[in-house]
Amino acid sequence: MTYKSVAITDREDSRLKDILSSFDLLDLNFATETSLDILNIDADLIIIEEIKTINSINIINLLFELRKNFSGLIWVLSAKYEEKNEILYYKMGVDGISYSDRPSELIQLQLTNALNRNFKKKANSSTISKSSSLKLNPINSSVHKENGEEISLTRSEYNVLNLLMENLNNTVTYEEMLGVIWNDDKRSNKYKISNLIFHLRSKVESDLKKPKYIKTVRSRGYMLKTFKAHN
Repeated sequence: MTYKSVAITDREDSRLKDILSSFDLLDLNFATETSLDILNIDADLIIIEEIKTINSINIINLLFELRKNFSGLIWVLSAKYEEKNEILYYKMGVDGISYSDRPSELIQLQLTNALNRNFKKKANSSTISKSSSLKLNPINSSVHKENGEEISLTRSEYNVLNLLMENLNNTVTYEEMLGVIWNDDKRSNKYKISNLIFHLRSKVESDLKKPKYIKTVRSRGYMLKTFKAHN
């Protein structure tokens, strides 16, 4: 399958054209302040190159807009490893980070594997959601409740709810969630999941004290339960 991609950089000798040679490159955008119409990007992947004028602040501002409107994968090609920037990028909803000193083939494999997984999730989400009264909409990262109400989700909220749907009526551990959502399996970061689930429940549950969808599995993680409204 050929995936559609958009590259954002600021120099003519960017490596992105080479890295994305196996993808359908829709736009190689040379801009500090990108002129992309974020509301109408029809692509599977947006990759942003961190170079001089497109620094971490520029990228964070761009990610803020993309996270609200773009449902495909968002990737950053970073000039060098900086822990502070990496944490910020993941908090803003990027799906992955590669480094410009790595071989193009390696970065291509990272992107292809991530895109393949994302495609399978989207393909399965409509089938999976039929078993639950919650239905995800991957086009705008929202969820439909059984009463028809549509609720917008952040990228992290969408990803964790999709993961729970893929494991309907089965426990998803903290470690599994951290690995999928943040590529992180450290137990010390379980608070990230608890905080995310709290915000997700506040959007989909009618009673936070008695959640009917997302159940806590003590000391292990969470489970999405099958729930069907009475006729």
